[in-house]
Amino acid sequence: MIIINMILFSMNIKIIGGTIMESNIVRAVINIYDSNERPNLKKYANILSNEKNKNRVKAMGSELESYSKDIFANTYNIDDVEKKLEQYNKILSYLGGSKNPPDFIIKNGAAVEVKKVESNGELQLNSSSPKKTLKSTSDKITEECRNCETGWTEKDMVYIIANQNKNDKIVESIWLIDAKCYIADESIYLKAFKLVKDNISNINGLSSVESKELARIGEIDGLDITKLRVRAMWTIQHPNTVFNTFVSNDDTDKFRIYALILKETFESYPKDDIKILNQLISDGKITKLNTTVTDPDDKSKKLNVVLLKLLID
Repeated sequence: MIIINMILFSMNIKIIGGTIMESNIVRAVINIYDSNERPNLKKYANILSNEKNKNRVKAMGSELESYSKDIFANTYNIDDVEKKLEQYNKILSYLGGSKNPPDFIIKNGAAVEVKKVESNGELQLNSSSPKKTLKSTSDKITEECRNCETGWTEKDMVYIIANQNKNDKIVESIWLIDAKCYIADESIYLKAFKLVKDNISNINGLSSVESKELARIGEIDGLDITKLRVRAMWTIQHPNTVFNTFVSNDDTDKFRIYALILKETFESYPKDDIKILNQLISDGKITKLNTTVTDPDDKSKKLNVVLLKLLID
């Protein structure tokens, strides 16, 4: 495993249109294998509580966000916050904010959203619909995010979904999902939002005020001092449910790592990453399945995908 670590720090990485993709899902899976342990998020709670610099704490993010950054930046075994952030800044172009998406961006690579859950129930996305890609024109992102790289207009999205034990901070399973395998085009969600919004505004007897929300209803009481806000609250099924056929027979006593990647995306990853992955597959450490999933944009179609599976005692 030490040899793999050394290779990862020295390997040539993918050049795309004259830019360097600093990390990707495959490399994150390799880094998880290399750490060879079930992550306990108490480690990050301790690291963050001992760090006095508030800016550094903010840059680290939540415990799970810190772990997620670590698996892309290969810094899991580094406990010194300053050294972690030094490596983060080499691999990540945006370290995230407390209120706006995404949670971080891989330099010249994908934007990443991190979700922590305690069951296989629906994931709460709150007021933001799911995102297949992140656009620089989005009104949800900050100016810091918009300017984190020169000239970017649209980025792939990766969703990290981790199940944490209810009674402690031990991660039981984690999904790394290329959003193109999981999320529909933004226009599909906007269409549903607009349909509901238009129908509410056309209800007789309601006075609807212009709003970015589904509705903002006024003229409710005699003084017209009360407003009813109607907000969209989005959820999405857990990948353990959506892709149950891939995971239903796995040993739940083990730390389970799943990566689902569009085949086209997988084939664009650096050859050095794929070479290391193929060696781990040959050694029986990681399982690879070439398969299909239903196209989120059209249930009559299938997408060619790659599923990677890693189980750690």
